[in-house]
Amino acid sequence: MKITNDQEREQIKEKLVPFLLASAYVGVAANIQGIFALFPLIREDFDLSRAQAGLFSTFYFLSATAVAVFSGRLVDKLGARRGLLLGVSAVGLVMGTVALAPAYGMILALAFLCGLVFSVITPSVSRGIMEHVAKPKRAFAMGIAHSGSGIGGMLAAALLPILASAFGWRPALVLAALFALLTAGVIAAACPNETSAEQAGDEKNPASAFKPGVISLLGRRDFITVCLLGTLLGAMMGSATSHFSLFLHNDLQLSPAAAGGGLAALQFGGIVGMLGWGWISDTLFQGRRTPALTMMIFALAVNSLFLAWMIDRWQLPYIGVLAVSMVTGIVCLGMLAMYFTVLTETVDPRQAGMATGIGLIFSRSGVIVGPPLFGYIADAVDSYQPSWLIFGLLAFLYCGIFILLSPKVRVPPSGGSCSEL
Repeated sequence: MKITNDQEREQIKEKLVPFLLASAYVGVAANIQGIFALFPLIREDFDLSRAQAGLFSTFYFLSATAVAVFSGRLVDKLGARRGLLLGVSAVGLVMGTVALAPAYGMILALAFLCGLVFSVITPSVSRGIMEHVAKPKRAFAMGIAHSGSGIGGMLAAALLPILASAFGWRPALVLAALFALLTAGVIAAACPNETSAEQAGDEKNPASAFKPGVISLLGRRDFITVCLLGTLLGAMMGSATSHFSLFLHNDLQLSPAAAGGGLAALQFGGIVGMLGWGWISDTLFQGRRTPALTMMIFALAVNSLFLAWMIDRWQLPYIGVLAVSMVTGIVCLGMLAMYFTVLTETVDPRQAGMATGIGLIFSRSGVIVGPPLFGYIADAVDSYQPSWLIFGLLAFLYCGIFILLSPKVRVPPSGGSCSEL
C-alpha cells in the first residue's frame, strides 16, 4: 500500500509539473521585471542618467547569454528539479542583496551575478517538460510553463510600485526576493524527482559530453534552422516590448497612459499566445510541429506588415488598438514556448539542457541586436512604419527558408518517439 501511495503521489506531482515550472518563472519574473518597475525610484535614489539606468539590463543579459550553454550542460548534469531550486533560490538571494546595496556599482555587479544564476532557469524548464510531460501534450505544457514569466511580470509591475510608494523601493524588492525563496520552497516540496545525467550513468556518453555534444548539435541542419528562428523571435520580441508604447504614442498619437494600456494588452496577448500556440500544435496539428511553426511565422510576418500599413490608413478606436496590441503580443511574444518545445524535440533528450542553452544564445542575440536596429530605422524617417515593414519582410523571408530546411518533426497522438514525416 505504501508503494502504491508513493506512486500515486508521484503521478499527482507529474500532473502539476507545468504549473510548478510556471511558478518558477513567476517567482523569478517578480524580481527581474520588478526591479525594472522600480527603476524610477532607484534612478532618483542614486541620481542616475538614463544610460546608467539601462546598464542594469546590459549587465544582466550579458552574463546570462555568455554562460547559456554551460548552464544548459549543468542542468543536464543536475536534473530539472535541482536546477530550478538552484536558479530560483539564488535569484531571490541576489535580489535581496540588491535591496541592501549602498552603491549603484554594487547593484550592477549583482545584476551580472543575477544573470549567471538565472541562466539555469529556462534549461531546467525545458528539461522538466521533456522528462515529465507526454509528447502529445508537450507544447501546451511548455506554454503553461513560460506563461509564468508574463504573469510574474504583470504582478510585479502592478504591485511593487504601489508598495514602493508606501515603504520605499528597498522593502518592496525584499518582498519580491522573499516571494522567490517561497517559490523555491514550493518547488522543493512538490516537484517530482527526475533522472540526471549522473544518475543515469550517461557522463561518458558522447551525447552527454560537453564539447562533442555542442559540436554535434551545431552540425545539425534541423537544429540550426530552429535556432535561427530564435534569432528572429528574439529580435521581434525585443523590438515589440521596447518600442510598442513609443509606436502607439508617436505614430498613432495616443496619450502616454493609453499607450501604456496598449503595452499591457501586448503582454497579455503574449500569455494567451504561449498557451494557444501550444494547444494548436498539439491538438489541431496533432503534434506536427513544422506546419504549426510555419503558420506562426506567417502570422508574425502578416501582423508586422499590417502594423506598417495601418499607420497611415486607419484611425482605430481605442478598443481596436487594444485588440491589435493583443494580437501583436500573441504572434510576437507568444511563440517562445513553441520555439523551446521544437528545439528540445529535435535532439537527444539527454541534451535538452544543452540545446536550450544554445537556443538561448541565438534568441538573446536577437534581443540584443533587434531593438536598436528597429529604433534606428524608425529614427531615419521619424516613423515606425519602415521598421515594421522591414521586419515583416524578414519574417516572410525566413518563413520560406523554414519551409525548405525545417525539421519534419511529428509527435504521434499516442505518444512514443518523434518521427520524420
